[in-house]
Amino acid sequence: MRELSFGENKTSLLDKVIFFFRVRNIKKHLQNCDMVVDAGCGYFAPLLQWILQNFDVKKAVGLDISFAEDLVKDRLELVRSNFSSPLPLGDNLADYVISTAVVEHLSDPLFHIKEIERILKPGGKLLLSTPSKIAKPILEFLAFKLGIIDRHEIADHKQYFNTTGLKDLLVQCGFKLADIEAHTFLFGLNNFIIAKKYVNSN
Repeated sequence: MRELSFGENKTSLLDKVIFFFRVRNIKKHLQNCDMVVDAGCGYFAPLLQWILQNFDVKKAVGLDISFAEDLVKDRLELVRSNFSSPLPLGDNLADYVISTAVVEHLSDPLFHIKEIERILKPGGKLLLSTPSKIAKPILEFLAFKLGIIDRHEIADHKQYFNTTGLKDLLVQCGFKLADIEAHTFLFGLNNFIIAKKYVNSN
């Protein structure tokens, strides 16, 4: 099991470039809201800090195994979670849950996404990114041969997904296929999913 959050050790220039593209995708789908949760926020919670600067969000919650304690502010709450246990949040709370580059590290991504579905409000959205299957040999080459991205991060990848596999996973977790959008970015090397939690009209 991982002992450090992403960013606790030094990040590479390539990591920063990928972060830029993730933010560019995410910001297209965010709106002002009551609560955003970043499940896998990283040590410095950079995405949540950016969101708080650019959107009117009443509360931002970051979940990860470790984080910089001095980041906690009025609207930013950071909570420890290893993602193998239930998320430490109540049901139907979040307008958005963001999960970037997390599911590929998990032994049980099904459990994790079920937990995300649980904490989302009806009509709330999951914004998820994860490396695609075609990214595997490229990431391994960059990490193990060239050493320009963190080899420990890549060695910790448990599995890679295509968009069809991600949709199947989300449907198993309670999302409706009609409410799932799937895209790729960075030349098909990353998946990006937008999934809206089902609203029961009964």
